[in-house]
Amino acid sequence: MAEYYSNEPDNRRKGDEGTLPLILGILSIVFAFTFSRLVGFILGIIAIVKGNQYRHIDNDAKVGFICGIVGLCISSIALMFIFFIFSIFIWL
Repeated sequence: MAEYYSNEPDNRRKGDEGTLPLILGILSIVFAFTFSRLVGFILGIIAIVKGNQYRHIDNDAKVGFICGIVGLCISSIALMFIFFIFSIFIWL
């Protein structure tokens, strides 16, 4: 069995891949409860995409993936409610 060895050093520490999805997932939940729900929606999508890449090897990425899903769901429900209320006022 041949192993692949690269001549370029890997400067990243093991486990750093999950930090970005974790931060974005937490921020998506925070922004979902504030007035900038669209930002929470976008950050949730990014956290899901980035967390999905490393969630099998890094626990922080797994938690960021889950937080991204929660933030995306909360933001989606809040945005749908806001659009529903505005559409009712437009038709009145």
